[in-house]
Amino acid sequence: MWEGLDITEKEKAAVDELKEKLGDLTQRKGFLSLTDKLLSEDHACFRYVRGYNCNVKTAFQKVAATIEWRETFAGDDYETKHPELFANLKRTYVGRALGVITDDGSALDYYDIDYFNPGATNRVDVDDIAHYHFSEIERGLKLQCDWARTNGKDYFPGFITLINAKGVGMQHAAPNAISTIKKLFGPGQDNFPENMKVCYILNTPAFFAACWKLIEPMLSKRTREKVKVLRGDFSTMEDSELPCPRELIPEPIGGKLKIARMRHFTGDKVCPLDGVLGADNMGPKKSVTVRATEEELAHIEGGLVTVRCYCLSGSITLAAKAVKDGEAPIGLLEKSIESSSGLVVIEVAKPPEGCSLEVTITNNSIIRWCNGGVDIVDV
Repeated sequence: MWEGLDITEKEKAAVDELKEKLGDLTQRKGFLSLTDKLLSEDHACFRYVRGYNCNVKTAFQKVAATIEWRETFAGDDYETKHPELFANLKRTYVGRALGVITDDGSALDYYDIDYFNPGATNRVDVDDIAHYHFSEIERGLKLQCDWARTNGKDYFPGFITLINAKGVGMQHAAPNAISTIKKLFGPGQDNFPENMKVCYILNTPAFFAACWKLIEPMLSKRTREKVKVLRGDFSTMEDSELPCPRELIPEPIGGKLKIARMRHFTGDKVCPLDGVLGADNMGPKKSVTVRATEEELAHIEGGLVTVRCYCLSGSITLAAKAVKDGEAPIGLLEKSIESSSGLVVIEVAKPPEGCSLEVTITNNSIIRWCNGGVDIVDV
């Protein structure tokens, strides 16, 4: 049963004790769901025993809570009930199971923090974000279970989690960002114990240290010990230093795996192009431009298009134009915006037939940090 697994005699005894203590709970729908995702009853109990240092009492309490969680929050058929929102989160959420697996059965998941704008939580229920987040974890678990069963294994080592921290800024230390992280980290640790093999946080900017001080206390000691924080990415490492073959690592962090371009997370139906003023946009005259074609705007009824801006702190100018190849652009709107936090929604006239809509936001601040994004949306 435990072949190939580094398990102590104390852990084996604790697994047996936990199984006996669970009794009739093992027949609950939530426990059957758990054992299906974690390969077997023994494997599921082992994860909890190791995660809680052989404290059977605590492990029992956590398993019982997970059973309840799986029968309520995680038990919903979220994708079927909310297909449009699920599809949009799938396209825009910062994290995903990559659908690849290593030779030893580890699945990879990837998070790109630059694509998370905390202002989105003003538009999307955090529970919806959590539903999607945990559905991706479940997808990775299924991949590992399929590998184990195909290869006749009783165990799989867990996730290799890769986090690209490029673009982390002051907005990620804002209260709504921290509350979202708590909503994901807490249930993640409680209901998926010992499912992470190792975590690399890459491309960390100087400001990351402040964010990490807020996040680190949310993590258990065992989880913290698995986290490796790097200033750069895997591009400077030798292949022998990597956690898995370079072919399985996404290109943005120094690997060779091509992944679909993520969109900046907003939570609404959006056109395919967007932009964000990030950490490099300190000072005036730095700008970003987005464009939506006539075809992409076709689903918007009426004569107005909604443009949404995020401006964490400072002043920006928003300019909207109707553009057509070979012709001079038509100015639709130019507006200065002062903001101290979050979301600004503005309506712009829909461009004439045959024209695209081009929106530019420019940072006017000289000293203050201005971090913002713009989306052309259908709300």
